[in-house]
Amino acid sequence: MTQKSISIVCPTLNEVNNVEAIYSKISKIVSYEWELIFVDDNSQDGTRKKVESLSKKDRRVRLINRVGRKGLASAASEGILSSVFDLCVLIDADLQHDINNINTMTNLALKKSLDVVVSSRFKNQQILSLSRNRENMSRIGNNLIDLILNRKLTDPLSGCFLINKEKYIQLHHELFLSGFKILFDILSSKSGRLLKVDEVPIKFLKRRSGASKLRKTILLQFLWTFCARYIEKYIPLTFVLFCIVGSLGYCLHYFILSYFLDNSFASFSIAQLTTSYIVMVSNFWLNNTYTFGQSKLSGIEFFIGLFKFMFFCSFGAFFSLAISSYLLTLEFSPIVSGMLGAVSASLWNYVLNFRYTWKNI
Repeated sequence: MTQKSISIVCPTLNEVNNVEAIYSKISKIVSYEWELIFVDDNSQDGTRKKVESLSKKDRRVRLINRVGRKGLASAASEGILSSVFDLCVLIDADLQHDINNINTMTNLALKKSLDVVVSSRFKNQQILSLSRNRENMSRIGNNLIDLILNRKLTDPLSGCFLINKEKYIQLHHELFLSGFKILFDILSSKSGRLLKVDEVPIKFLKRRSGASKLRKTILLQFLWTFCARYIEKYIPLTFVLFCIVGSLGYCLHYFILSYFLDNSFASFSIAQLTTSYIVMVSNFWLNNTYTFGQSKLSGIEFFIGLFKFMFFCSFGAFFSLAISSYLLTLEFSPIVSGMLGAVSASLWNYVLNFRYTWKNI
């Protein structure tokens, strides 16, 4: 790694009073060739116009204006993917991250050929300009994350870090990109656990202006990511989601079939067949949208995928019946036979659909 240019990504939301100060500090402090990418979530306070004004004066400043899309993690991702240089540094727009750390992280990355350099708020027992609640939450979160990561870091929830762009592109498809802790998302992914990582201490400064974006919904998004990554260590997350969708399908099947029969719309056979196809379409849509969302099918591929899904699941039903019937002959109870048959069908349906319906995941 010999290049000496960096892309600085700065997500913003209503940070008009900080934009020029960030630019000024970077211009004075950063010793490498740089570009500054502001990724704005359609701020209503004039942030976009302020960045556009700076960009007209200095072409190193760029703006990505996102309309209809929100979230710090996804904003950071768009900034990294649009960057020009091989090394990308993520900073917050609230000026709590010491700009001097951009040089420190870049120096260490070049010296050790690192993939990621984290600016840690807790390395060397830094004194933080955080509220006591936020500091406690960060420390608790870091301790929980040690359960998942195969490395010991003092601040895997840091919002200030450097990453090699090519490495990020390689693992991008594995990320959830929800909430605001993208570093944890990166490091806990399958490819992220193989990255060369180190830390440097950072002096965490007081917010200059604006308000914190930390909300309960963001914390819930982080908890979802944490739980998903923990489960993923033992069972493929896609299989868990596939089974959840299947369980919802059973519930939907019961209610629709009951409705048809209670209202005498059709005979049992027709009602059962119609309900089965409705549930298959519903399950396919849910799996396409959520379970295999990273390989989401659209256009003509959606209908081809739907046909494959229904074909495999139809055979899965016969497979389940065969397993259950065989277990009954071995004197297993009907409940146990039925449950084992359902589990076998779930595995059958998951493996075939994973391999052939959403084969590009």
